[in-house]
Parts: sequence; C-alpha cells; structure tokens
Amino acid sequence: MEATQDWGERLEVEIARAFSDKELERDAPQPCPAEATGSVAASLGRLLLELYPLALTANIGEFETQLFSLLREHLDFDSAWLGRSTLVDGTPLMHSNALYRLGRDFLSEWEEIKFKDPLVPLVKSAPGQPVHMLITDERMCPEFRRFTERHDMAQLLCVISVDPALNLWTHLSLYRNSLVPRFSARDSELGQLVMPHIASVLNINRVQYLERVRHRTGPQRISAAICDSAGVMLYADAAFADLVLLEWPEWRGGRLPAPLLPALLASERGAFVGGHLSLQAEKLGDMHLVQVRPRAAIDVLTPGARQGSCRLGHAANC
Repeated sequence: MEATQDWGERLEVEIARAFSDKELERDAPQPCPAEATGSVAASLGRLLLELYPLALTANIGEFETQLFSLLREHLDFDSAWLGRSTLVDGTPLMHSNALYRLGRDFLSEWEEIKFKDPLVPLVKSAPGQPVHMLITDERMCPEFRRFTERHDMAQLLCVISVDPALNLWTHLSLYRNSLVPRFSARDSELGQLVMPHIASVLNINRVQYLERVRHRTGPQRISAAICDSAGVMLYADAAFADLVLLEWPEWRGGRLPAPLLPALLASERGAFVGGHLSLQAEKLGDMHLVQVRPRAAIDVLTPGARQGSCRLGHAANC
C-alpha cells in the first residue's frame, strides 16, 4: 500500500510538471540514456545479430525473458508486454503473453477494461506505426488511467505487426514509470523497425521448439502442436492434423477437438486416450504443448500394469 501511495504522490508531482509552462516548452523528445545511444541502424543490427540465433536455441519462456533483456540494451523501459492476438469484433482476443516487471493481475485487469484501451484503435488504424501516449493524455478515460497508475505506467509506447493471412497481431508495449525522459523519436523508430523481426523470431522459436520435441521422441510416430488455453492451435508440425483426423474425421482444424480440452488443458499435464490416438499436453507458460501419436496397447493398461510392462521392455532391451 505504501508503494502505491508513493507512486501516486510522485505521479501527481510529475503531472503538475507536465502541464507547467516550463515543461510544455520542453515537450520535445528527450535523449536516451547513454547505453541506448547510437544510430538506429547500428542498434538494430546488433540486436538482430543476437535475436535470430537466440530464437533457434532457447526454449519457450526462456526466449521471451532473454528477448526483453536484449531490448533493454537498446531501449530504456521499466516494464513491458509482448502479446499475440486475433481481432474478434475489433477487439483483441489474446492467445499468448509475456510480461516483464508487471504484476500477475495485469492481464486480468486489462481484460476487464480492454474495450477502453485508447491504444487499441490507434494501433489498429496504422499497423506498424508506433503509438506513444502519456498518462496525462486526454484520450485516456479515468478507468484506464487508474489502471496505468496501479501498474506504474506513466508512458506507453506500443507498436504492432500484423500477419493478415492468419489475422494474427503481435504487439510490443513498453512502459516507463516516469513522465521524463520521454520516449524519443529514436525509440519509436527502433521499435517500428524491430517489430516485424520480433514477430518473425517468435514464429521461428516455436517451430524450432516443435522440431526439438519431435527429434527427442526417437523413432516413434509423434507429432506436436502448440495451442493457447482455449485450444486454439498456434503452431503444429506437418503430420499433426493427419493424426488428429484419424480420431475425428470431420475435424476442420484451427482449434483442438472439443473432447480434448478438459483432459488436456485443465492442469500442468493432461492426457487423452481415444480409439485411435494417445495425446499428452504440458503447460508452456500460458500456452500448451500437445503431443499426439497412434494409440498403442500400453495406453489402455492400468498405471501399475504399464509400469511393469515398461520394466519388462527395458529388460528385454538389455
């Protein structure tokens, strides 16, 4: 509570400064810290040289953490949100999220007021163009302003990248907990240039992760997919759909078949055994890795019998 009060008091002082004549005269973009100086092209080049190799090797979750660290070497921000969504009736439906120095209740609170988020219509109207907003902006309604206060967001810089074929929106929102220094024109330009690459490396990271999963299973015929908490498939290897169709011939893709959702997505690990398939799921942050293979005789054994069968199998291989 004391921290919240301190933030509120500091914010009131800064708002007063922002509207003072002296502050308005100095409303031009402020210079970046020393560690974020240098030409945009040079910063972008150094960032991409590390970003693409990282996408090939890092696990999901670890990749986003290191991505934020790399960004902070070239952009000064206090907290951040990286998310992927599709638009439903003009409103973002979130599929995956990565947060940097934001509280656990950030997403749930945003979901409650997302229809009042002033950044959404602005980035929608000009995809790829950075949008910079201060907490003092008159376009921000009181409810959303209180939300930004609770999460120490005095400045917001947002840019999106859109995949029109999939209606997939990737956004990066950077926040500063002070009204000064301002996000500069250089910050906006770098964010704009790096955003398509961030969308690309997220895809690369997921696909490479699925490839590693497939290879570690050995000779078994196993396919894998990554889906969100509602079962919407975000990535899948080439054979995944063919295997699912063995169990549900009428399935049309896009989302996991409804019978799978309770068993697979209700906990850290889930399982489903059908007439033709065996599926397993495990959580990957706020996403799920789903592995599917043709059903084997061992899938219908009791846990005790399965354990014994495995021991016999290991003995036979010795």
